[in-house]
Amino acid sequence: MSSTQVETPQVDNCPLCDNKPRFMPLWLQENTETWIKCDVCLVWCHAACLKLPTEECERIDEYHCPKCAISHGPSTFFLKLIDYPFEL
Repeated sequence: MSSTQVETPQVDNCPLCDNKPRFMPLWLQENTETWIKCDVCLVWCHAACLKLPTEECERIDEYHCPKCAISHGPSTFFLKLIDYPFEL
């Protein structure tokens, strides 16, 4: 199983936005925003900077940041199980 994590990072800033001033204080961003870690280079990014909704992040099995996706391919997702109204 992959080590993809969606949680509060142990880093100082997001390399995509470099934590430039946004519409909320940095301490609030770090405690309320979704972060995702690349499974290749282990760099943490804001999901919002990647234009990924939190729900999408939770479906990712192995995340590859834009830089790593070039050499390692795109991120992979968990298969979505379909709810059938009957037993198979």
